[in-house]
Amino acid sequence: VYFDETSAITLFSFDDVSIPFTQNLKLEMRSPQRHPANPVVRRGPENSVDDWAVQFYGSVIRDRRTGKFRMWYVAVSKSERHDRTLPRSAPWRVAYAESDDGVTWTKPGLGLVESGGNTNNNLVKLNPRIGVLNLKVLHDPDDPDPNRRYKMGAHVWTPKTSKRRNGTLAPFVSADGLTWKLAIGAVPVDAELREADTVIPPLHFEPVGGLYKWDGLFYLSGQNAIVASRPYHGRVSRTFISPDFARWSQASAIQFVRDSQHQLLGPGKSRIGEQTHEGISVWNRGNVLVGISGMWHGTPEWKDLAIDLGLVLSNDGIHFREPVPDFKIIPRGKEGEWDSIALLQGHAFVNEGDKTMPWIGPWEGKDAIFGFLGLFFHSRFFDK
Repeated sequence: VYFDETSAITLFSFDDVSIPFTQNLKLEMRSPQRHPANPVVRRGPENSVDDWAVQFYGSVIRDRRTGKFRMWYVAVSKSERHDRTLPRSAPWRVAYAESDDGVTWTKPGLGLVESGGNTNNNLVKLNPRIGVLNLKVLHDPDDPDPNRRYKMGAHVWTPKTSKRRNGTLAPFVSADGLTWKLAIGAVPVDAELREADTVIPPLHFEPVGGLYKWDGLFYLSGQNAIVASRPYHGRVSRTFISPDFARWSQASAIQFVRDSQHQLLGPGKSRIGEQTHEGISVWNRGNVLVGISGMWHGTPEWKDLAIDLGLVLSNDGIHFREPVPDFKIIPRGKEGEWDSIALLQGHAFVNEGDKTMPWIGPWEGKDAIFGFLGLFFHSRFFDK
């Protein structure tokens, strides 16, 4: 890794765009070490807002003023999950945690949202309330409006029609990351966003595997096969762009497709085979984007599904590539371990001292739905 302090350029041995000509330079990919305290955030105690699920389709940001690590994740309580009088999306909430070291986390009582008859919980306030299945938070200190310096892309649902129920984007903004306001004028129905109010086309799209700002524009990274000029098998990574986080492009671009997805497997096989899961969680390193993407190993039965995490790069904000095809930068754990089934990538990368810390979560873990993985490399892998 090379970093030029004067020109603020980050160079990696795998960046063959910034350094296309090389001699005697060897690329050696290594996976991070798992922290012995894993999983570092578990489901809450009985009758808490996250006693059914702590799902890390979320984000971690280091607050430069206080030094604290700030985390946003998806929380579901058992009582709401099994309450059939509630709308289907209502139990899926956004929760908050914080830490001094990134390992030991607390869930502060924010007093913002009522749940179970009181407000002593760590739920953030969404105005209006919408059920959130996946979220990514971006700190944007350059926004001239202090009430918009935190931005959250939320994967929400539209109400089911006679045909289907679509995933779509709800953009939220906040001054402090705790009280959020919808960035568009919309009135949800049963904790879901009406199709007429959606900011991207009315199609099924899971929009926030990643959220990042690049060259003055905001980018989403999400999954699903959408009719395109070329047919691809299964889930691929696609992006929409926005100049202001409220208005979004009505056309999308394909970001990343694994080699095996160029072979169509035919109708009725959208779950099986090698695919790209939940787009790309992106870390902006200044002149290069480093991303983590899900490596979906699909099977006919859900119970046999497995997901590892792969490394991808971009130099233009749109098109991503693998330094080494199908290399598992973060492989799932061994059989019987908390992360042995499938891994979920979050927007969660921090350089701390001489270590790089990425957080990830497992899908449907037994004791904890979410954990902390890859606490450190031998040195700062993604330097800046």
